[in-house]
Amino acid sequence: MIVASLISIAFGGSAGPEAPLVQVNGSFGGWLGEKLKLSAATIRVLTFCGMSAALGAFLSTPLGGALFALELPHRRGLEYYEALIPAVLSAILSFFVFRFYTGLTIGGMYHFAAIPNSR
Repeated sequence: MIVASLISIAFGGSAGPEAPLVQVNGSFGGWLGEKLKLSAATIRVLTFCGMSAALGAFLSTPLGGALFALELPHRRGLEYYEALIPAVLSAILSFFVFRFYTGLTIGGMYHFAAIPNSR
């Protein structure tokens, strides 16, 4: 998935970076849960934590990224509330780690034009 996504993005393909980020980070969460020999329900929660972490950092909205990632669990045998707190926490953590390593600040991201004087 990583190689296919890099080729698509490098050569102007229509596949954006969101899907590969979500899939790779979600797969990493599932892989980590399997290596730690956790239960199937906990592995699902870790998968959604990885997905929400990717979206929280990429979209620069931790809460929105977590909620966006959690739109899927009701179809896979996991209730929304079971993964809400871990997913939000992982999205917030990834958001701050991304900000720390890139040096971007909230004020540096958004530029608003000054409001003209109406006199």
